[in-house]
Amino acid sequence: MLRNYLRVTGLDRAIVVTDAITPAGLGPGRYTVSHWDLLIGDDMVARAPDGSHFIGSAITMPQTHRNLVDHVGLTETEALQLTSTNPKRRLENANRA
Repeated sequence: MLRNYLRVTGLDRAIVVTDAITPAGLGPGRYTVSHWDLLIGDDMVARAPDGSHFIGSAITMPQTHRNLVDHVGLTETEALQLTSTNPKRRLENANRA
């Protein structure tokens, strides 16, 4: 689905972000963040310990970059454009306005 979106939108008009939470990158396990208990599964999704709802993602931007290459089929340059070059360009343009 992401590949189709990028084909229609174009790489120049897309930015990839992550909704990573504090324990991102620590791997699967049980964590407490502030007063919230959460469970990060092997899929790197943070959920309530009872599995009733999502809390966020535990995937880092470098992992996101790797997924774009390994699972979406982008080149390293294309993944870098979406995770670094395009966001930087957009922020620079916003600061000029």
